[in-house]
This record gives sequence, C-alpha cells and structure tokens, in this order.
Amino acid sequence: SKAFAALSITDILKNNTRTIEVNTLSGSVKLLSDLVSPVSKDEQISLDDPKFWMKILPEAITADSLQAKLSDQTSLASMEKDANIRKNFIERIRALVKDILKARNSGNVVDDHDMQTTLSILIQVANMKLIF
Repeated sequence: SKAFAALSITDILKNNTRTIEVNTLSGSVKLLSDLVSPVSKDEQISLDDPKFWMKILPEAITADSLQAKLSDQTSLASMEKDANIRKNFIERIRALVKDILKARNSGNVVDDHDMQTTLSILIQVANMKLIF
C-alpha cells in the first residue's frame, strides 16, 4: 500500500484504469473503471485537498482513513447498527496489520506514524465493546 501511495496520480490512472467506449444511438458513452470513485460533473477536487485520496479512492486502506472513521460519529453509528459495515471495518484493520507485519518481516521500514496510528486503532477498537 505504501508503494501505491507513493505513485503519482498520472501513474495510478495510467496503470489502473481503463476507458470503455459504448456506441449508442444517442452518441458515445465513456466509462472509467470502478477503481476511481464517481464524482459528479459539478464537483471539483483539488489536488491540494487533504482528503484527496479519500475522495478519489474511498476504499483505500490507510491507518489515517481508519482512524478518521473511528472519530466520525456517523461512521460509528453505522458500524453499531450494521454488522456488515462493522465486519468490513474489522477486515480493513486486519489487512492493514497484515501489510505492516509483511513489511516488517521482509525487512522493510514501516512508517512510524502508520505504526502508531494502527496501534491506536487497535486499542480504540478493543475498548469500544458496545460497538465491536
């Protein structure tokens, strides 16, 4: 996930998207692959937006994005009410921990911020017995 995060937007779009053209009677329709979140024509996303990647790739798993969900009351309420949302969140934590362990076991340096944030997430979830 760190290698992906280090790529430029141009590289990501070049290597991970495809354009499909469908000719219809009313004209041509172009579709971007499901990798990129749909954004309305009127919505502008700045490259300087601190939530850029969360808006473009809402399914991306980062320690910061998971931490943000634990701080968001709407997300917490959704997790409390819906077992599938809760399960998905736990699976994302599991994937994040696996990525960190894999990197460490391979001798790669793990970003201290990511490590500390992941530990914080694990502690928070362990203490949120009413939700998890």
